[in-house]
Amino acid sequence: MIKNIFSASRMLLLAALLVSTVAQAQFPPGGGGGRSRGGEGGPKGKPERTVERAPVGKASPASDPIAAIHRELPSLRIDMKIAGDQVAPWNAFAAGVRQVNDITQTRIRREAAIRPDDAPEPPPVLAFITALAEEDAQRIEALRELKTRVAALVEVLTPEQRKMFDRRIAQSQREPLGN
Repeated sequence: MIKNIFSASRMLLLAALLVSTVAQAQFPPGGGGGRSRGGEGGPKGKPERTVERAPVGKASPASDPIAAIHRELPSLRIDMKIAGDQVAPWNAFAAGVRQVNDITQTRIRREAAIRPDDAPEPPPVLAFITALAEEDAQRIEALRELKTRVAALVEVLTPEQRKMFDRRIAQSQREPLGN
C-alpha cells in the first residue's frame, strides 16, 4: 500500500516535471523576439537585442502560430478582397482562429495567475495536470475544426488569393505583427 502511494507520487512528480519542461521550451526566458515589419533593427542593420522579458500572461508571438495568424485577420481579409460566396467560409475560418487563440489565452491567464509570490496556495498537481489535459484536448479539437474550415476557404479563393493567403500566413510566422 505505502509502496503504491510512493509510486503514484513519483509518477505525478514526473508528469509535472515533463509539463514544466515542455512549457519552458515553448516560453524561453527573454520572451521570444521578432522585429517590426520592414525594419532591420538597430544601427547599421544589426538586429536590436532586448533584455526585457515578455509581460506575464502574454505569449511570445513567435511561440504561438495561431496568435500570429489572429493578428493578421483584419488586414488579410481586406487585402485578399474577400467578397460574395467567400464571406461565409472566411468568417468560419476567422471564428476558428479566434476559438483556438482564446483557448491559448485562457491557459496563459490561468498559468499567470498561479505565478505571483503573493498568491494563495498553488493548485494541487492533479488539478493542474487535469486542466492542462482538458485545455490541450479542446485546442486539438478546435485545430481539427480549423483545418476543415481552411480547406473550405481555400476551395472558394482565386489562385491569386490563395498565393496571397499562403504568403501572408507564412509571413505572420516569420514576422508577427505586434512586435
